[in-house]
Amino acid sequence: MMKNFLRKLINIFEPNHKFKRISYSQYGEDLIIKSIFREYLGIDKPSYIDIGAHHPFHLSNTALFYKFGCRGINIEANPDLINAFKQFRPEDQNLNIGITASNSENLDFYIMEQPELNTFLKKQAEELASKGYPIKKTINITCLKLSNIIQNYCNGKFPDLLSLDVEGLDEDVLGSYDFQATKPKIICVENLYADKDGFLRKNEMIRSILHENSYFLIADTFLNDIYVDSALIKHK
Repeated sequence: MMKNFLRKLINIFEPNHKFKRISYSQYGEDLIIKSIFREYLGIDKPSYIDIGAHHPFHLSNTALFYKFGCRGINIEANPDLINAFKQFRPEDQNLNIGITASNSENLDFYIMEQPELNTFLKKQAEELASKGYPIKKTINITCLKLSNIIQNYCNGKFPDLLSLDVEGLDEDVLGSYDFQATKPKIICVENLYADKDGFLRKNEMIRSILHENSYFLIADTFLNDIYVDSALIKHK
């Protein structure tokens, strides 16, 4: 009763409040994805797997869904970051592992002073360091294939949403996965890089892999591509 009364007062004295939308993603990707699930797929509470999750809320594509009662899996290779997920998103499964194209291998993981740039790629880490983003430390992390995660932690069924950001390995992860077995309804993948001349480019191999596996590019938010399983929507 009191909450409803306060909400009415806020709407009277601050009418813009009722139209406000909260987003945790960098460019509003969570609002786009939420709209697709609800308005086009009829799914109010999608499950998710967030690979390269980084932070339970900051720049997160899945935090909004958790707030609305959805549950899923967060995968973060940096052991310094995973505890925040255990504290603030305890009803999710929170895994401190890496995802690569090869199964059960240990790889060096380069933790940068700016943690959004953490990577398994030595060359990428060194290039970032040369541009003023120093390497904080290097640790060894156990990595699994995406298919292994789906089998062991999702009962063999892919969650509704895949959010993927693994700093340079996105193409390898997607290219090594068998989408014929089980697949997400929506994929949000970071797809932007600077070429050797400093020009921003899209990785066309990522787009080709997902097109070949019957995904439709429904949104490009500059940093991320958002895809929907073509079988679930009408499009030309």
